[in-house]
Order: sequence, then C-alpha cells, then structure tokens
Amino acid sequence: MKVKGIVFDMDGTLANLGGFVNWKHAYHQAKGAYLECGCPPELIEELGERNLFNLMNLVRDENVRTMDDETVMDIQKSVYAAVEECELKGIEHCSLMPGCVETLDWIRSRGIAMGVATSDFEFVAEKVIEGLGVFEIIGGLWELPVVVEKLNEFR
Repeated sequence: MKVKGIVFDMDGTLANLGGFVNWKHAYHQAKGAYLECGCPPELIEELGERNLFNLMNLVRDENVRTMDDETVMDIQKSVYAAVEECELKGIEHCSLMPGCVETLDWIRSRGIAMGVATSDFEFVAEKVIEGLGVFEIIGGLWELPVVVEKLNEFR
C-alpha cells in the first residue's frame, strides 16, 4: 500500500509550543473571561481546578442548557481570545521537534502530501509553522473538515 498523504498534529509532533505556554495563567484567564461574560460564579467555582480544555467544554455545555446559541458562541469567542493570547506569548520561544525538518523533507521528496491538523487555535498554529519555517514544506494548515476530505481523497 502506497502512502498518499500524512496529517500531522502540530504541538508535540512538529513543534513544542505547549511547553512554552503558561497554562495555569491561561486557565485563570479563561475563568475570568467566563465571569466577565456573566457566567454564574458558582458554576465556575464548582468546577474547581480542572484541565483548561475540560473547563471550556463543561462551561460551554452548561451554558448551552441555559442560554441561546448566539450568547454561548459570543462567550466562547471571548474565552478563546483570552487563551489564544496566552498561546501567542509562547510562540517566540517554541522550537521544532528534533528531526522534524529532515523528516518533512524526506516525506516531500517522495511526493507524499502533507498537512497539519491541530486543536490549537488556527491563527496560533499558522504563526508557529510559518515562524519555524516549515509552512511551505508542509503545504498548509487544515481545519477538521478539510482533514476529513483529504483523508477520503487518500483512500
């Protein structure tokens, strides 16, 4: 079976961004953003010290039960902006994972399509792969629907 394409995760596979993000600060920024948007303080405090993304999912799920869709989206956008700001501060310190460029060059030399799918914010991911000089080698950053489409093409 010939490999037609490879989809990489960004953080921890191509680059080390997460190691340079102050996640504790991002967590508190997210909690603050929820409170500023009018989410019930008791809900935020009840969740305690959880993983940042668990917090974001749980609060969103709770908000969906009590708020209209537009309000929930507006709140999530505010929280994402607060977290994205924390991630952007880590970009200047992040680096490619060892052997990344050599591996990408090897894959490209064999005509295998490449792309990046990430749970990081698209703007942040783009800045990372551009700033580290591998955007052109990889061929782009793919959002989830594109990843699914590309995987179907490769079958």
